[in-house]
Amino acid sequence: MRPEALGVKLAGKNITEITALSISQAYEFFGALELRGAEATIAVELLKEIRSRLKFPARRGAELPHPGAPRAVPLRGRGPAHPPGQPDRQRG
Repeated sequence: MRPEALGVKLAGKNITEITALSISQAYEFFGALELRGAEATIAVELLKEIRSRLKFPARRGAELPHPGAPRAVPLRGRGPAHPPGQPDRQRG
């Protein structure tokens, strides 16, 4: 990420720090966030949407890893379509 982007902070956190928060931490962070003046006017709809999307999983106790975290389970819970080193029968 460019240093200029990391220099932009929201309540003392940059984008990397915010995206590293767990769902419950993000729910608390955005719930406690108070903006004033032009910042509040610009962000009011965005903050409503963020808070709304975090509310349900946070209340259920769901904790998903942040996007940069390694995955423990392959996407869709399946391995490769064919064993490594074997030709893909669908392609010919």
